[in-house]
Amino acid sequence: MDIVFIHHQIRFSEAEWRLLSPASKGIAPLQADDWEVIRFCQQWRQGQAAFTLQTSGSTSKPKPIQVQRSQMQASAQATLQALAKHTAPISSALLCLNPAFIAGKMMMVRALVGQFDLFVLPPSSAVLAKLPADVTIGLAAMVPLQIQTCLPDALLLEKLNGFQAVLVGGASVGYALKYAIQQEVLAPVWATFGMTETVSHIALQRLNGASPQDTFEVLPQIEIKQNEAGCLCIKGAVTLDQWIETNDQVELIGATQFKWLGRLDWVVNSGGIKIQIESVEAVLAQWFFEQGFTFRFFCGGIPDEQLGERLCLVVENFEPTQVWCSALWKALEVKLPRFYIPKGIVVLTHFTETPTAKLNRKAMLQQIAIQQLPLLPLKKLD
Repeated sequence: MDIVFIHHQIRFSEAEWRLLSPASKGIAPLQADDWEVIRFCQQWRQGQAAFTLQTSGSTSKPKPIQVQRSQMQASAQATLQALAKHTAPISSALLCLNPAFIAGKMMMVRALVGQFDLFVLPPSSAVLAKLPADVTIGLAAMVPLQIQTCLPDALLLEKLNGFQAVLVGGASVGYALKYAIQQEVLAPVWATFGMTETVSHIALQRLNGASPQDTFEVLPQIEIKQNEAGCLCIKGAVTLDQWIETNDQVELIGATQFKWLGRLDWVVNSGGIKIQIESVEAVLAQWFFEQGFTFRFFCGGIPDEQLGERLCLVVENFEPTQVWCSALWKALEVKLPRFYIPKGIVVLTHFTETPTAKLNRKAMLQQIAIQQLPLLPLKKLD
């Protein structure tokens, strides 16, 4: 397995990278993330039995957890087995995610297990701009923003369409992006479902092609069930054959498929009514797409003396007018229960993200509450 640092135009054969160290001569351009890749691959080839990983921090405080080599190997093998049903044999992989976190680590493991050449680029939104046109990529894992950036650029889209398989994760794929993937992306794209505790994804959802899916399908050797709260429970070699309970509410469809409904810990309790914000966001996403709005947004609860929590819509770098708010309210009132309509809109100049490029909802809602940022009422004009 060769490792190719595209940004440095350096290629190491396995015989070479196994022996590399920061003291090696002639490799001055390598940076900290590059050494993270080399160290991990060396540790894997040396048979290291356990690895310490950092959770993303998108739903709780980031924390280190230890996973076994057997869990990571089982995850990689399950993914490659699932993809093998839909793709020709893969011989190369692209690492364009942070190598310090699980998504990046598992791209390395897939390359190591599958004996793929590993092409490395530093994470960025327009990462494929740095990919040479003559480099053939079999498997890539990307975040939604990286795919979104490719769509308006014919050259980047052509590169993306040359991939054999694309995994997209780290954040949910919005209505507009899902539509664009179905219409414009020729390479097979799968949305992923998983977390650090399950050693990356445990289920895939095909987003394009002749038969796109509206459900997630679990990888081979993964068992699922629901707990009393309707949340997904997962068991398999990736969890050391122990049941793990998640905070993800789902609808089970048979033994191997499910629809993701939302996070239990994101439910807003407003005046005793429990609001699943993902259902509200789905309606908002469709209306924004139909109206041509591309700003980022999310819904959440802020403290309220009377209601306990007040549901609000948070938007990035967009100044809504009263007429706009009225039009949105009219669209929502025919699609949502009255109590599910956000009470107002908060505008933030820039959204806060976690180190893995996920929206840090908790931090932003705390900022809104602490700074008592103004809430523009969402209501219909008389």
